[in-house]
Amino acid sequence: VCVCLFVLYILSPIPHSCSQIDLEMSFATQQDIQTVIEELLQMVWKQFAQHDVPRPFPRLTYEQAMSTYGIDKPDTRFGFHLHDVTAAVRSTQMRFVQTSIAAGGVACAIAVPNHKEVFSRSAIEKLQVFVRGTGAPEVAVFHVLPDGALRSSHAKHMTSSEQAALIASAEANAGDVILMSVGPKETVRATLGRVRLYCADVLEAAGPCVCVCV
Repeated sequence: VCVCLFVLYILSPIPHSCSQIDLEMSFATQQDIQTVIEELLQMVWKQFAQHDVPRPFPRLTYEQAMSTYGIDKPDTRFGFHLHDVTAAVRSTQMRFVQTSIAAGGVACAIAVPNHKEVFSRSAIEKLQVFVRGTGAPEVAVFHVLPDGALRSSHAKHMTSSEQAALIASAEANAGDVILMSVGPKETVRATLGRVRLYCADVLEAAGPCVCVCV
């Protein structure tokens, strides 16, 4: 166990410190190491923060994190999970979808509860400005109506069965808004990962700050 000094800002005259624990284990498996770390973190949180951390920690592979949350360090306190909707929209007449999928791209979507704070006309434009600011194309926005239809400028290019397929694939409900991104898989996931966090921040969906070890 050693104390490490580091400077947060180059011009800062005040060094900061943290405690570093180096582990040396012979013939250890991945499970052995994870078990030791879990026990250590559980003890530290209990002793210094009076917080009980349950074990075993939930496991997420890199692929699971990226395909579900769009980021490898996901905030798991809320839903808005990513869903691959490529099969649902492949046959639609949306030209940008056809072009992207034909080039090897995918379509993914998240379903978010409809709140005027996020999905009023002006708020949607702010969302699109945020998306464009990341260097990604705008997301397609679909409002799920009580009768199971979609309200969107893109809906006219979809049959009723295609609309129903998109709603089902995105696991959306009446009143929800579906946000869809189309393009290369890595770009789409990263875009929706940022949109997911943006929406959660506006809706305060994450709730209070809690320790969630994954």
